[in-house]
Order: sequence, then structure tokens, then C-alpha cells
Amino acid sequence: MYNSMVIHKPKLKNLSVCLGFCLITIFLISSFLLVSVSQTQAAQPTAVQQIKRILADYIAVEADNFKTQQAGRLEYKLKGLDPRLSLKSCELPLEVSPYSNDWIKHRTHLKVGCESPRWSLIVGIELNLYNKIYVAQESINRQELLVGKVQLEEKNILRIQGDAYSNEAALTGQVAKRNLRSGQIITDRLVEKEQLVTRNGPVDIQASTAGIRVTATGTAMENGTLGDTIKVKNNRSKRVIKAKVLANNLVGVSF
Repeated sequence: MYNSMVIHKPKLKNLSVCLGFCLITIFLISSFLLVSVSQTQAAQPTAVQQIKRILADYIAVEADNFKTQQAGRLEYKLKGLDPRLSLKSCELPLEVSPYSNDWIKHRTHLKVGCESPRWSLIVGIELNLYNKIYVAQESINRQELLVGKVQLEEKNILRIQGDAYSNEAALTGQVAKRNLRSGQIITDRLVEKEQLVTRNGPVDIQASTAGIRVTATGTAMENGTLGDTIKVKNNRSKRVIKAKVLANNLVGVSF
């Protein structure tokens, strides 16, 4: 006598249910992994986004410095940064440095670099620095004094040819080199010292020595502005001496 073991075949219905459940589970796990990878990739900023962010931070620091020094309001625009730029995202903090020492100008460049993966890029920047400077309050004629005829206005000083004035005291004794229109920015190229002595014109020569002051008449041998040292001729002695311009048609010498 022996024992017999009966082996039953699995029912096809149960097998189908098992396979279906397994396939659904695999599909859900795969979908979860794909979504996780996609979210990770989406969270990683592109190289262009990284460049824009680091440049904004860099310019913000410079703008704060200008504001602290009361040197103006600094703004910028990116020029030539193609959004289709095919650079890999940087895994380390980007580094920014000026492309040249005199980079604070209207059209300039900054260098952006990445260590991993290694790449670097020169980015064009348009800078605008707004500050209050003097402009002509009205039309000013050539050789006319400027003080009292100018006013402060906010201008983009990086687009100005020459040096502008923010202190009216610096314009004391200055005249217009040529006719200026109302609203025109006053720069060092448009002004000059007032001519107080004219070549071949009469002058009073003031001589001082040991507390004694003597005045004589003379003739200027050259033009002169305040503080200039020019040649003058004493009309009485006919002697030519060097004298310092003190005021209108007045020069001084010391012995």
C-alpha cells in the first residue's frame, strides 16, 4: 500500500489575477520613478537661469555700494545671453568677475565661470547709472558765467561724454566755451575758467614786500584766468615780469 499525492493544476482565473496585479504594481513603481526623475530634473535650474541669478546678485551688490556712497542708482540689462545656450548646469556656485578693470560703463562685459563641469562665458551687460548733475537752466551764451544759471537733474551719467558736475561750487568762475541750450548737461568739455586778463590789455600790478603794497600800471603779455601766472610789462620801467592773476585786470607779485 502506498500513499498517493494528488497535484492540482492552478486555476487559470487565479493566475490571471496574479499577473494583472503584478503588472499594475510594476507600472505604478515605474511611473513613480519617472515622475521622481522628472521632478528632480525640473528642480535643477538651467545654466542660463543660473547665470541670470548670479549676475543679478553681483549687480545688486555693486548697486548697494553706489547707493551707500551716494554715487547714484545703478541698473542693468543683459545683452546677448541666448536662452538656447547649450551649457550644462553648474554643480558648484558660479564665479563672476569683471572682464576689464574699467567695467563701469554703459556697454560692458562680465565673465561667468563654472568649475564643475568646467566652462566660462563672457556676458554682455548694459549699465545705467543715474545721478543728479547740473544742466543749463536756460540758454547760456558763450563766455557767460554759469553759476546761477544751472540746476540739478537726474541723468544717466554713463552715457555722457566728459565729466559732469554734481557740485555747483566747482562751477564758480567757469564760463561756457560755446552757446548752451536749455537743459544741456554741463560737462568739463563745455566750460572753461573765466578769462580775467586779456593779452595786450591793461592791468594793475600789485607788488608786496615787507608789509608794503605798491600798485603800478602795466600791460598783459598773454591771457590769464584766476590763479594763472602770466607775463606782464610795467609801463613805466618797461620791464617784463611774471605775475599771478588775482582778479579782473589785476595781477600780483611778491618780492
